Amino acid sequence: MVRERLFEEAEITDLYNRPTLGAAAHTLIDLAEQGWTLKLYRHGPLLMPPPSNPDPETEKARIRRQEHLRRDPQLRQPSVRRFIERMEKPREYAGGLVSIFNLMRDGRELADALETAENPSAVIQPYVQIVDSGKCEHTGLALHDIWRYFRHTWSNAYFTVPGRSMPILVRDAATAHHAVIGLAAISSPVVQIAERDQWMGWDTDTFLESIRETPTQKMAQWLSTRIDTQLHEIYLEDLLNDDILQPTALQQPTLEAVALLRADAERHRQKHHRTPLREVRQIERDNWTERALTPLFRSKRATALADTLETSSSCTPTCTPHRPPRVSRRR
Repeated sequence: MVRERLFEEAEITDLYNRPTLGAAAHTLIDLAEQGWTLKLYRHGPLLMPPPSNPDPETEKARIRRQEHLRRDPQLRQPSVRRFIERMEKPREYAGGLVSIFNLMRDGRELADALETAENPSAVIQPYVQIVDSGKCEHTGLALHDIWRYFRHTWSNAYFTVPGRSMPILVRDAATAHHAVIGLAAISSPVVQIAERDQWMGWDTDTFLESIRETPTQKMAQWLSTRIDTQLHEIYLEDLLNDDILQPTALQQPTLEAVALLRADAERHRQKHHRTPLREVRQIERDNWTERALTPLFRSKRATALADTLETSSSCTPTCTPHRPPRVSRRR
């Protein structure tokens, strides 16, 4: 609402059809809220960032206020407000009234305990609790709700991250309800950041170029080991039984063997697209062999094997010859 009023006062209208103007206006407001100053000079406007303070506590407070600009609007959202109010409302559990406040430790009480205790190490007894679908045994609150509540009340805004994550609570066994004294989360790494991957040599082109420029016996042995491991990890029985793969191709890969595998992969990929989804879902998760034989994974295995054999056939003579996996042909 504040921004709409500012736009009206500045007579900025129809931002939907003027996206560049809208982006510039929102950017200037963001910068102003974060302490930047805007001055008009003869040559045009000048934006200046706020000066950093040499006092660590003052600078920390400035950064915290800056983060609150994103967090506070999130806390005002109706859904978030309803969640927070529900967590703070007392409820009956184990013969008493509890709420999220029972999982907070008073900082003044903690400071006094540390100063007066004969054994300060016993004042705090931290332990890690993995957040799953269960509930807190001391309050009856869902562990996910506990983690979400405290994450919402951090200095910075709460945003979900892509990929998998494992939320973690740090609890204090020295308190009656095992108060929460810390949060953590293990998340999937951010992938495919070109600048980072190139600088570290992780991207494919940079990695291959470094091998070409400075080949070593150690790298050749590593490549040979990786090829050998890959061949041993791919399920081959059906490929051998269907005459798509000959055992000799594992020792001496040929272009024909690679082409047969790629053709088989494409056939089964097309077959997968024609397979009803319910048939795939009916397979038990523990039956990995049955899953491997589905058209989808048959296609993936044939492709992976074709890539591995093609790499093996183009490996330089400095590579240590790998041992082919043991195979059996069953009719």
